[in-house]
Amino acid sequence: MEPRSTWWLFPAAVIFLSPRAALCINPKAIPTKAGEAICTLSKTLKDITPWATQQVEEGSAKVTHLEMKLLEWQTKWVQSKAQGKGSETCKMTGFLFRQVRKEIDKVREEVEKLEKEASKAAAFAANSAGRLDEFITVFANARNDSGNGFCLGKEKAATPEDLRDCFSKTDFSEESLVDIGEKASVQEPNLYSTIEGIKHSKMISHFSGVSSSAGCNLIKGASGGILGKTNLEKSLWWGGGILTIGAGFGGELSSTNLIAGEIPNDTKEGKNALWTADPATQIVHLKNASDAFKAFKAVQEKIQEKVKSIEDKMEGCLTGQEPGENNTEPTTTTEQTPTSPTCFDNVAKIAADLKEKRALLARYQKVKGWIPPSSASHPTTQFLGLLLTLL
Repeated sequence: MEPRSTWWLFPAAVIFLSPRAALCINPKAIPTKAGEAICTLSKTLKDITPWATQQVEEGSAKVTHLEMKLLEWQTKWVQSKAQGKGSETCKMTGFLFRQVRKEIDKVREEVEKLEKEASKAAAFAANSAGRLDEFITVFANARNDSGNGFCLGKEKAATPEDLRDCFSKTDFSEESLVDIGEKASVQEPNLYSTIEGIKHSKMISHFSGVSSSAGCNLIKGASGGILGKTNLEKSLWWGGGILTIGAGFGGELSSTNLIAGEIPNDTKEGKNALWTADPATQIVHLKNASDAFKAFKAVQEKIQEKVKSIEDKMEGCLTGQEPGENNTEPTTTTEQTPTSPTCFDNVAKIAADLKEKRALLARYQKVKGWIPPSSASHPTTQFLGLLLTLL
């Protein structure tokens, strides 16, 4: 999946800067640091797809692991019971087996749900990354005829090296945009922090000292700006609302003219520009990506809780220590009330006896040779076979 779009290939009159604008002292540009923050967010969004895919695979592996542990528990109980060491707490009855089996099936259902949530999270993240890439690509490519004007930079135009989270090559072409990778990062994508990293309060300090001769018409809504000799009829927003340009905005991104706000906010008769103060909730494509990732995380955490609960239930019995038992505390001997053997106990005993007899038979056959199964159709043998299928 590649967040690609070609809408940013505007006519030259829109993208390129006029020589007159380049000489004007008022228009400025989006600073390199702001571009870097947006590119970091784009890269983080692209990291969600491989990371979420890996989490689904690990979830499936955990279910398989639990199933193997359940069989191990069952086998250990049969062996312990045959040796007279079976613990009542760890007793593997048919009811308990079915109960744990049902819990594992519920985990598998959650993993299937996790896969669906992963697809949603990946789709919304890719869409959002594409919107950010469009924003940066438009401003990074904007130049005037002489090449000394720019829309993204500080004292000079930003380079692909400055925006390495967006561009992997040496130019700002669509082919240079960083793709969604196949290998998941070791750490969980820090989406919420990187979204917060582009808000007005974090960005405004970077707008000081930006070259006043940058001459960017893309941020100028007034006459002589993006529409040439005509003012914008209404506000223009970039990046889905990260930057909103008032219809009469003169293009100077100073701390007094660039205020915190969103698309619906008043730009003071169109004379100011707005930079988002709350991108996590006010930028639609970022909110969609964030909400989808939260939904994915919620299912993932639910799976982790269920897996831990099942593992805790089985681990004590598999390690020889009953659940909740503290080996450091002295044990006291109490008189145990004898209980009648259950059907499952009888099965365990018969299976253990049969295993012992099979071992003896194997040793005998090794010395004397193969023995024809003359009693294969005997009712007792058939009954034992039926009992073994229950284990």
